[in-house]
Amino acid sequence: MKILIGGDFATTSRGEKAVKEKKAFSNEIVNLIKDADISILNLEAPVADLSDNKINKVGPHLRTTKDTVSYLKECGIDIVTLANNHFYDYGSTGVVKTIDSLIANKIDYVGGGRSKEEYRRILYKECEGKTIAILNYCESEFSVNDGIGSNPLNPINAYYDIRATKGKADFILVIIHGGVEGYNFPTPRMQMLYRYFVDLGADVVVNGHQHCHSGYEKYNGGLIFYGLGNLFFDKGGTKDEGWNVGFILELCIEPSNSCTFKIHPYSQCLASNASVCLLDKSSEKDFFVEMERLNHIIADVEKIKSSFDTYCSLQKRNQMAWFTPYANRYLLALYRRKLLPSFLYGNKRLQILNMLRCESHREVSLNCLK
Repeated sequence: MKILIGGDFATTSRGEKAVKEKKAFSNEIVNLIKDADISILNLEAPVADLSDNKINKVGPHLRTTKDTVSYLKECGIDIVTLANNHFYDYGSTGVVKTIDSLIANKIDYVGGGRSKEEYRRILYKECEGKTIAILNYCESEFSVNDGIGSNPLNPINAYYDIRATKGKADFILVIIHGGVEGYNFPTPRMQMLYRYFVDLGADVVVNGHQHCHSGYEKYNGGLIFYGLGNLFFDKGGTKDEGWNVGFILELCIEPSNSCTFKIHPYSQCLASNASVCLLDKSSEKDFFVEMERLNHIIADVEKIKSSFDTYCSLQKRNQMAWFTPYANRYLLALYRRKLLPSFLYGNKRLQILNMLRCESHREVSLNCLK
């Protein structure tokens, strides 16, 4: 059985036009998708109209259209993951419109829903005499709410979820949306947690969200892929190697339940071509050289820690800026007596909230504060 997993799909910039013209995926990508028994990608934006109300948050509000869902079905997509940081950008309206569109197009979904029961649901798929359990989580940003939206990455819930699949599934696939944007390694917490999921019984753990691809490792009989990169996410043709290059993961599950894999590197939304295309042989060779470099560091826990420390040291000034200004005891005394204003309102309050509740943002903040 062949399972294909792609990263984040969002119709930003020229995306809606590419979907309307049916050019977002090149023919070779469509053939790859249709050749698989099960094809999965992360739908990074809800179906919403421009007139729908946006939620109050920091960061961009992403949206897409019903045409996008129809296009994905036409290309052969069977399942979309909805646990991501943009699924609730248009509130309950966007959630309901997205799920209605998916149901209308007979595309399965996991990791998002109109109720807690729905977004916590484990998706079971029968194929080639095998039962596959798919679990989907995201780190806690504005799409995570109590009762509607995306399924939060709660390690305790994940423990019970993985345990619940035992005896019901032949193969357990965990797909997570998390990590630090623009940073192509897992954080120390991510590596520890994803290894823990394998220890619990997950066969494969796949991560996305960082807008750049990472490497992978074989661990305790399982496979962990730390970042697929953007699948289709346009920035108006701006060339950015991290942003524009990623890979589609192909898993092949044997009758014995052993799993092999193949990586399909691609470029996406470069220059005048708002499309996803497989890399040519020369570029593919460079891609795998870089992948080996990433894997070498990922295999060493101390190198992962050192890399993260270096990254955080470069981010320290930006991080600390959000936690100012009052530190002097006299100024604090005046503030407590309401003689000085609070700076924790509006976007600043929302930014700090996001930095503290999102697992990766908090990990960076804690490192910088130390």
